[in-house]
Amino acid sequence: MNIDGFKLMSDVTEEPVEWLWCSYIPLGEFTILEGHPGTNKSSLMHAIAACLTRGIGMPCVPPKRGRKRKGGALFLIAEDSLAKTVRGRLLAAGADLAKIGVLENVVIPDDLLRVEKAIAEIDARLVVVDTINDFLNCNVLGNQAVRKALRPLRDLAERMNVAVVLIRHFTKSPAGNSLLRGGGSVGITAVARSQLKLYKHPGDPHLRVLLQDKSTLGPTSPNLLFEVASTDTGCFRLEWHGECSLTLEDLERKHKGSPRLEAAEKFLLDKLARGPREVNSLVKEAKGVCSKRTLDEAKRSLAIKTLREGNGQDHTVYWSLT
Repeated sequence: MNIDGFKLMSDVTEEPVEWLWCSYIPLGEFTILEGHPGTNKSSLMHAIAACLTRGIGMPCVPPKRGRKRKGGALFLIAEDSLAKTVRGRLLAAGADLAKIGVLENVVIPDDLLRVEKAIAEIDARLVVVDTINDFLNCNVLGNQAVRKALRPLRDLAERMNVAVVLIRHFTKSPAGNSLLRGGGSVGITAVARSQLKLYKHPGDPHLRVLLQDKSTLGPTSPNLLFEVASTDTGCFRLEWHGECSLTLEDLERKHKGSPRLEAAEKFLLDKLARGPREVNSLVKEAKGVCSKRTLDEAKRSLAIKTLREGNGQDHTVYWSLT
């Protein structure tokens, strides 16, 4: 009897895990990279793309452990200017710009045929979605909707053996499970095989700590330390300093917010879950919960977007999660 979609595990051929960045970013799978705004998440991916396009070894990986791969990198970018920011940072990282593509006006999963063609055009081994909440065609807080939207992209990654890195900001309180700190549904966390976090070093504002909070394809990787240095053109360049002994608890303790800020963040997440809201009405409803100043701080920490309707004095301002 033929059953659609049914197979015996005895008929499945085992395949080894392949890595773009050994033990940190697997090929054919999703990796999450998350952190507070300003922790240089995008710059880290520019550095990884530079290693890939030049065919040189990835950071802090001994030659015997990490295979040198060469290929293209595809970026889906929502927040940074290509001409004013991205191009300069890629050059500062040493990337081969002829092997790096940017695909604009993408909706996931609606435009995955365009994504597939772009991957083939530059022989990409890496796709960076920066940030994931800006590209999904669904409510990013809806678990089932997010899983459904990401499943075709995950299938594409596996079929083309491409590493897909989903960048997002921290939005939730440090309290509770550290895996759930990132913005959006828990479904985003669930589909990733590796989850990386970036923190500012508590003792030096120029240093960053990269740690792996989830790894389902191998043992958890060592925490790494790098420095964010400026070039003569004002762009960022990363200088790696090897392994770091700071723990997740050390880093979270530094970044814990106040109870009022956490209350303001919860208020905004609840109020904006169903769509954009007019700012003045939000401020009125927040009285008794937090001040306008704390509400603004929560808005920044959650990376909430500002939308405007109308022109001149008749315009209306909204806040939105997407």
